[in-house]
Amino acid sequence: MLPAIKRRDFLAVALATASSGLTNLAISSSAFASGAAITRPSTRSKAGENALAQYRAGVKLMKSRSEANPIDPRGWTFQGLIHGILSRGSKQGFIATVFGNAPETDPDRRLAVACWATCPHGSIEFLPWHRIYVYFFERIVRQAVEEATGETDFVLPYWNYSADEDSLILPAAFREIVDGSPLGNALFNIARDAEINGLFAAPKPLPAEDVALAALEEAVFEATNSASGFSASLEMSPHGPIHVDIGGTDNIGLGVGDMASPSTAGRDPIFWMHHANIDRLWDSWLKSGGETVESYKDRPWYNKKWSFVDETGARQDISLADFVALTNGQPIAYEAYENIARRQQLVAVASTPTTFKSESADPMPLSSTGNSIALKSEGQSLVAPSTTIESARVVIERLAVRSEVGTVFDVFLNLPDGKPDRSRLIGSFTLFGLAMEGMVHETRMVFDITKKAKEMQANGSWPAEPTVTILPRDKFIGEPATIGSVTLVLE
Repeated sequence: MLPAIKRRDFLAVALATASSGLTNLAISSSAFASGAAITRPSTRSKAGENALAQYRAGVKLMKSRSEANPIDPRGWTFQGLIHGILSRGSKQGFIATVFGNAPETDPDRRLAVACWATCPHGSIEFLPWHRIYVYFFERIVRQAVEEATGETDFVLPYWNYSADEDSLILPAAFREIVDGSPLGNALFNIARDAEINGLFAAPKPLPAEDVALAALEEAVFEATNSASGFSASLEMSPHGPIHVDIGGTDNIGLGVGDMASPSTAGRDPIFWMHHANIDRLWDSWLKSGGETVESYKDRPWYNKKWSFVDETGARQDISLADFVALTNGQPIAYEAYENIARRQQLVAVASTPTTFKSESADPMPLSSTGNSIALKSEGQSLVAPSTTIESARVVIERLAVRSEVGTVFDVFLNLPDGKPDRSRLIGSFTLFGLAMEGMVHETRMVFDITKKAKEMQANGSWPAEPTVTILPRDKFIGEPATIGSVTLVLE
């Protein structure tokens, strides 16, 4: 659940707006300023530890900028608002509250309209938008670090939470005490899960299943009839679960920490380490196929422009194509990449695949106690499939999201008693970022279960009527989403 926005906070923003000296922020017509070539380090390396110390100094300065002027584009508040507005209402309404009677031609208001709450979750634009967002944020922090310390070599480290068991714990730099209190640490955020922060005991690690890298096995970038595609799969996991795990939930499954909602996620300093890692995973996937982002230059999203600000506070309207040109010869690299082979793309499928489908003709609400969905097909049985299984998948159609809840949903195949069993887990998802300004967002999810299906065929453990069970890890109230249908497809 989002923290309440106090009226005096809005008044502070409005008062700051009235006296703002940032009235000359025009779209930059010059070439994008390009920094030195960079290699982003892991938070656990020596270079990463040094970068985190610099990051703390830069974030502290950015927060002080926001205290002096909440709409300073180079400040912490403005940068977080690019990802999401601090309201359950509309962006238009939020901007009206912040800027009051300022005319639509007011430069500060125009910049906010262009930049705030532009994150495209649940979209093929998810990865390119965040790549550019992180890049300009990194430049702003670099300038802040230079102003605070005189050091000019800052690069943003990434949190590789999938490396090993120790990596599942929130890096110490985001939890440690500074000047006698964690609140003295500019990287600490009280609006996290208390156990993740390690406030009362040893810090709780992230669930191992939430950092699995199955998305890297996807054969293609965009969704197909038989696959979620890399972009959607990566956004589904580990991206969404990490947000929810760090944000935490209350006893009815509503997110309570900043990371649990896109409206507030950019307010947590760990957000940027998380998304640096998500960007690293994208590059890892591209390398596994011998590709670059230019491989997709014929796609509409490659040339779509979004608005950000640079380290001078100037607006930058930039597409992924512009970004490639901007970093030409000075690409952003990472200290290490993942080496996970892609699945082979299925080019020939059975003309009549075996399908088992949920029978309900009406949308099925996601239940706080879980959904067990029986899959049936006339005249067919999975006890002894007669043909060799080449491909198998579970498809959830028309997941219609009405509101967010801060919980992870685990999906199981043939769960006998409704209790979680990791051996039967086929994937996880969250509703993070899929509820936008009160609109119903509809999506489709595909879980590849080929390996599991072949194992079950070999040992004869298929039931005559398979089931798919969706279990939320936390209770919640209301009806955040419905499912149109669930289908098991064997080919």
